[in-house]
Amino acid sequence: MNKRPTNNGAVATRWLSHCLAAALVAALGYYVWKNWAKHSDSLDISLSAAILICLCILGAWLVNAAQSTLMLRVNLIRSGFFENLLVQTAAILGNYLPMRAGTALRFHYFKVVHKVDYSLFGGLSAVRMVLLILATSFASLLGLIATEHEFSRTLWLLYGGLAAIGISLLVGIRYVRFSPTSRLGAISIRFVEGFASIGRHPWEACATLGLIFVQFSLLGVRMAICFAIIGQSISPSSLLLIVPIATLLSFLTITPGNLGLREWTIGAVSLAAGLDLSTGVFAATLDRAILVALTFAIGGPSLWWTLIKIRHARKSAN
Repeated sequence: MNKRPTNNGAVATRWLSHCLAAALVAALGYYVWKNWAKHSDSLDISLSAAILICLCILGAWLVNAAQSTLMLRVNLIRSGFFENLLVQTAAILGNYLPMRAGTALRFHYFKVVHKVDYSLFGGLSAVRMVLLILATSFASLLGLIATEHEFSRTLWLLYGGLAAIGISLLVGIRYVRFSPTSRLGAISIRFVEGFASIGRHPWEACATLGLIFVQFSLLGVRMAICFAIIGQSISPSSLLLIVPIATLLSFLTITPGNLGLREWTIGAVSLAAGLDLSTGVFAATLDRAILVALTFAIGGPSLWWTLIKIRHARKSAN
């Protein structure tokens, strides 16, 4: 009996990702413990503040589901708003597992239930990612205009580079051509078809951009509350630096749930906004604690519903 060949590169990459996630989380836990005394005296969280943060998280999920619904419907994929909301929250919960299990589940759901090809759905997801990159760079550059700090030059290069990447992808995708004769070429064509939908529906693309900025506003309120809870006021220009990159990281899950990575990134960007590293890390950790609690409370039933829908769709297909 022949054994299946092992992809050593994939195995090594997977283990490297797990080690990176563990190291980031361990470092975050140690850093919070070491700096706890610095912020514990000023820590003042009320029930109303926690409820408002929860409402902002739920609002962001609703806005995100609206983006997904819009992108799917312009491509004649009839997926309901609340259906997208449930699958999305199930995916958010699943992404706390290794290997982006939530994202894989979401792709699989639309393949089984709505017969959407993986490559086409990947193209539609890429559209949203590019629009988010453009919104992130635009908002962050506005924040940099109003902020002067020693790290500002580095961030100018970072966000300017993001803007260049986003614009290049939008302009260049129409010139990409693949041969349909090969399997890879056919897959690539379907991916580009999904991505190119942005050019056929400019108003819907603008509406998606508008929804992304609503997401930024909701996260901005959350972060302002979290900073206030630990006794630190934060200016709108500083939020323009912190919020967009935090939103982008929620879409680009690198470690499980971006645990550790998101908190360290917000802390680092807080330095460019003239704040203390520990202040940014603590505010992000506080937001994470409420986010995780809500994710498990709502994501659990959503995951159960999603799996039942997949099972019923498989039975109907047989």
